[in-house]
Amino acid sequence: MFRRAFPRCPVVGPIRPGVRFNHLGCEGSVPTKCADCESLFEGECVRGFASVGTYLLLDYGPCSRLGPTQPVLVAASHGTVDLAVPSKCLDCPNLQTDSIHGASCDSESEFWGRFPRSLDWGTWSPDRPYAVLASPLKTDMSMVEAALKDDRAVFIAAHRKANPGRSVADCIADYLELSGRLDALEGAMPYPPGDTPGSSEGGNAG
Repeated sequence: MFRRAFPRCPVVGPIRPGVRFNHLGCEGSVPTKCADCESLFEGECVRGFASVGTYLLLDYGPCSRLGPTQPVLVAASHGTVDLAVPSKCLDCPNLQTDSIHGASCDSESEFWGRFPRSLDWGTWSPDRPYAVLASPLKTDMSMVEAALKDDRAVFIAAHRKANPGRSVADCIADYLELSGRLDALEGAMPYPPGDTPGSSEGGNAG
């Protein structure tokens, strides 16, 4: 689920003991440093919304499980679209996947409640920026790759496959919007070398 974890949270502060949080009947806790942060919104983070185009996950810090954090794909058999998770999480009993949260960590669920822990990506970072179009439009990796390569024709074909019925004119406008977001991210944030799975394929990995 690296697409909702980057750019990383720049705020330095304590994760614990956490602060009780309630949103529309959902009860739990959020990291202490997030409780009074202006980027906290409905249990998620708006730190990269203008460029990324989606809410990001809160920073719950590292988990206690040791192991590599390069992303691997979790198949749709887990009850949702394909997702990328840290390799150390693949066989972890705390890994949870669903169509709403994507991938999350069930560790200490009695404490965090309805605001599950984000996955621990360790020192790994993606080697390219990632952004999405405004909901309800779907954005997959093939569309992002095409925009990064300035290949409008491939983008339009991938876009119309992911969003049937979208006109060519609308696809061109969406291409310009997504390209602008990616350019802003690429110029403003470093993305150290990583090993991003599914970079040349469609689907919703991560």
